[in-house]
Amino acid sequence: MRIYFSGVVNGSYRAQNILKTISDAGIAFTYNPMTYFSLEMKNKYLRKILKFFCFIFFVPFRLILIAYSTHVFVLPMNTNMMSIVDIFVGRILNKIIIADYYISQYDTIVKDRKLVSENSLRGRFALFKDRFLLKAADIVIFLNESEADYYQKVVGVNIRREKIRIIPLCVDYKREMFISNQKDYESFNVCWWGTYIPLHGLENLIRAFSHIGNDRIKLYLFGDSNEKAKPYVSLIKSLELTDRVFINNDFHFSNGKLAPILAGTCDLAVGNFGSSDKAKTVLVNKLVDALSFGIPCLTIKTSATTELLPNNEGLIITESNPESIAFKIEECFNKRSTLNEIGMSGKKKYFDLFSPDIFRIKLLAILQE
Repeated sequence: MRIYFSGVVNGSYRAQNILKTISDAGIAFTYNPMTYFSLEMKNKYLRKILKFFCFIFFVPFRLILIAYSTHVFVLPMNTNMMSIVDIFVGRILNKIIIADYYISQYDTIVKDRKLVSENSLRGRFALFKDRFLLKAADIVIFLNESEADYYQKVVGVNIRREKIRIIPLCVDYKREMFISNQKDYESFNVCWWGTYIPLHGLENLIRAFSHIGNDRIKLYLFGDSNEKAKPYVSLIKSLELTDRVFINNDFHFSNGKLAPILAGTCDLAVGNFGSSDKAKTVLVNKLVDALSFGIPCLTIKTSATTELLPNNEGLIITESNPESIAFKIEECFNKRSTLNEIGMSGKKKYFDLFSPDIFRIKLLAILQE
């Protein structure tokens, strides 16, 4: 077995875990990083020009690598033209095509974030790439059955059931997962972390704190961008919540600052409160992060949580409106002695379903078929 990996690894933990699993298993693979020369270039137009010339320059080399490989594996979040070309070449050369369909580009930019219209050139092109990826691959890996059904419906493609494989989200082991931290019972810290996108319904969470009268309950938001945080900063100020809701965009798992904060001070994590069809379907990453730390997570019920966590292991379920969120947070504060048991049931589920060991077993099983 020889695997040609198509796509970009930078910034994708899932892609990095895939490469690590293959490497640790001693399977021969090659990876052609097209962004090597352009990743640090700030000017987007120069970056596109350089990518184009790199693409042309590397085409003969890519053809040789694909021809010598037995599999073409499209890494997650790489629904791009370069991967489309790799798949096309792989099909011609009769290679086994595997695609990790982490998210739909069309759904993200058209349905969820509403960056472009469905009839725009960019929207149509994203739809074409999503459809091609689903149709051309011999094996399509989804995070769960719920998202497999959802994304097929969104892009208007029904693929054969025998092509679908499921590998849930994976969260790396962190030392903080295995350290028992003593929390301060004078305060009650609710923590959210992630990216500022509509999927999360963050405005509902912030508004919920205008319905909470207990000053001991605080909300900490750990985001990824000062610029994208501005609407939420304005909302916090307009609701006069600056003494109870705090934003910090400098703490991330990648720089090692976020994990100690969550393990040591977070009483209640929060997941997803969005209202879109996608929000009502998916399992968000931060929920799995919370399970890994044994922190109970307040979130809405989605198709994926029902599928993967049928007994709400590690979860406290609420509606997405601010009033319901506020009620549940205050209830958690008043019953905080029960939170540890909820968190530990979630942590067990993490080891059973979302750990690197389980990820490795499932991925290698697919490759050995």
